[in-house]
Order: sequence, then structure tokens, then C-alpha cells
Amino acid sequence: MFEKILRFFIDNTKFNYTLFVLITLAGIYSYMKMPKEIFPSFELDIVTVSGGYAGTSIDILDKIAVREIENEIKNLDGVKEMTTTVSPGSFTIVIELRKGEDKYEFADQVKDAVTNAKQNFPSDMS
Repeated sequence: MFEKILRFFIDNTKFNYTLFVLITLAGIYSYMKMPKEIFPSFELDIVTVSGGYAGTSIDILDKIAVREIENEIKNLDGVKEMTTTVSPGSFTIVIELRKGEDKYEFADQVKDAVTNAKQNFPSDMS
């Protein structure tokens, strides 16, 4: 069966060229019509707060910074879920917004909350 197919293409060279040209033209046409975006638009409903204090342990960083920031953020409306990762010397708090919340207004509220909590932080903490 495979030999018959090979024999057909060996014997019909004009058909091979025609098929090659059609496949090439179909590829060029598809490439031209395919939508391309360098920066596709997408919506993320997440706000991230990160910080650090070099040389501190997880427990100390959690006590002096993370809990205060979390308490300030918990008071905000629109928080769906909050996940905190604390490692030696740094922390990251990821806040997921509820559907329909204005992320820009919420980000401003988070900045204000972090600023309020920052008053009690050491001066050399980032």
C-alpha cells in the first residue's frame, strides 16, 4: 500500500509541484490572516505587596511587618483571597480581588494601608 503511494508521487511530478505550491500559498495566506499581538490585553485581578528586611528571620519579619500589613488589608472591601509567603529577609503578599472591583482604586487603597502600617516599621526596612 505504501509503495503504491510512493510510486504515484514519483510518477506524477507535476502533481507534486502543484501540491507544493498550494500548500505554500495556504501557509502564507494563513500567516497573513492570523491575528498577531505583541502585547495582548488581559486583566489581572491581583495586587502584590512585597518587602524585605535584610538579616531577619521568618518569625521576626512576620511579627514586625507581615501581620500589620495583613491586618490593614483585611479591613479593605473587595479582598477575595490573600496569600502570604515569608522567607528569611523578605515577604510577598498576594491579594486576589473579587469580581467587579476596580483594581486601580483598590491598588490605591492597598498603598494607603501599607503606608499606615509602615509607620511602625524600622526606618531601614524596604
